[in-house]
Amino acid sequence: VNSGEVAVTFKAGALAILHPGRHYIDSIDHIFDGFLSMQQTSLKLTPEGRRENELLTCETKDLVNIGIRADVFYRISDPEQAIMQLGREFIPQLVKETSIATLNNIIRSTALGEIAQSSQPSAQSQIEHQNKVQTAQAVGAPSAPLFFDRAHDQFLAKLHDDFKARYGLEITNIRIEQFKIMDKALAQSIASQAIKTAETQSELANLSGQTQIATQQQERDVRMQQMAAEAEARRLQVKADAERSQAQAVASAQKVRSDMEANTRRSEEHTSELQSLTSSR
Repeated sequence: VNSGEVAVTFKAGALAILHPGRHYIDSIDHIFDGFLSMQQTSLKLTPEGRRENELLTCETKDLVNIGIRADVFYRISDPEQAIMQLGREFIPQLVKETSIATLNNIIRSTALGEIAQSSQPSAQSQIEHQNKVQTAQAVGAPSAPLFFDRAHDQFLAKLHDDFKARYGLEITNIRIEQFKIMDKALAQSIASQAIKTAETQSELANLSGQTQIATQQQERDVRMQQMAAEAEARRLQVKADAERSQAQAVASAQKVRSDMEANTRRSEEHTSELQSLTSSR
């Protein structure tokens, strides 16, 4: 028996599972019935009797029919329990039918708007989802999970533990690849509304850009005016300082001349007095 599978045998009518390794069947009442894969298997959730690529039709909470393309992944964890409870040939059928019913119930409890707001169809990893939630909480953004993430969690919560306990099967994942509104008129109406919304958002973005450009131009003009005013103020200050320095220099020169003239007069007067004294003697 190769790794990743088991051998199904019946010994004297009793089920006997042979695990990977070499086994010898040496009894006439020990019957080999085939191999059973223990690896993860995927099933496409399509309507019974329909083509494989056809969408699964579900009804939303607001009674809108949508088509969904989804795959469910499962593996056999307890082959003996799975065979005893279901039989080898009925395992895929049970997984598919139960998955379709569960997904229908989830869609039926969800409004179309909640489904349409999801931008990431495939289920995200738990670590990535937690990181995004923490980042959203850090910046104050909404952190509620989108529909496809919530549907993934609800689906596994409904089936994983129950299937493992009852049938020895593990529902490991569901991948929702696509959804489509089946009502063409409604789909066209929503598409038209989406185009109008996109055009409005584009116009608002352009208006915002123009407003930002105008604001930046005004700020630039104000800065230029401020720089010109500051330059003029500096020029006037330099001129005033120069005039004040010149006036001080002129005043200093006049004072020097006045002092020199006063000294000259005093010298002359002193000389006159000396001459007078000399003459009188």
